[in-house]
Amino acid sequence: MIRFGSVRFDWPQINPARLELGDEKQTQDRVESNSAKLMMLVGNLLTSLEHNVSSCPTFFRHILARIQRAVSDKFPGMSVVGPLFFLRYFCPALVSPDQYLITSTCDIALHQETDRLREQSR
Repeated sequence: MIRFGSVRFDWPQINPARLELGDEKQTQDRVESNSAKLMMLVGNLLTSLEHNVSSCPTFFRHILARIQRAVSDKFPGMSVVGPLFFLRYFCPALVSPDQYLITSTCDIALHQETDRLREQSR
């Protein structure tokens, strides 16, 4: 179970090996359904971010604009603001929402899954 603000939802598993449904057709149907759910969730999240840019502190937007100008001067056409923001701020908040005061409670299964993924990446 994942909590995003006041909304709670089940993690949409898209790895067929992690779905223990037995029947291959049923597993494939679930993967497709979960993939669609995941795409919808990510789409909603990105839309929400896009519509709330004005909520970002002005000084932070100015810093990001200055970084983008500096990179564009040296590497024309290259965009760094999105990747920088995503990797530096967004990913850590997704991995440890309780550490960033996004939520006061975090589902233990999510932490276990995160820890397992961290171990696999090492």
